[in-house]
Amino acid sequence: MSAPTKALEYLTTTKIGEKGQLTVPKQFREDLGLGTGAPFAVLRLGDGLILLPEQQRFERLCEKVSSTLTAAGLT
Repeated sequence: MSAPTKALEYLTTTKIGEKGQLTVPKQFREDLGLGTGAPFAVLRLGDGLILLPEQQRFERLCEKVSSTLTAAGLT
């Protein structure tokens, strides 16, 4: 996984293909360790979309569960 980046950063522009598919540029796939078939969560934020690799969402969920259990005195 790459080093932490800014909270919001403009990366690039892409287009929706004929079948509704988006292409994530190779540099960003490599930086995030995303291979063919990598699952993404698609979130709607007003008029925009957020694409979040499922692995990152899972890791954040694990961190939240861990910190909640630690705060409750469990290990």
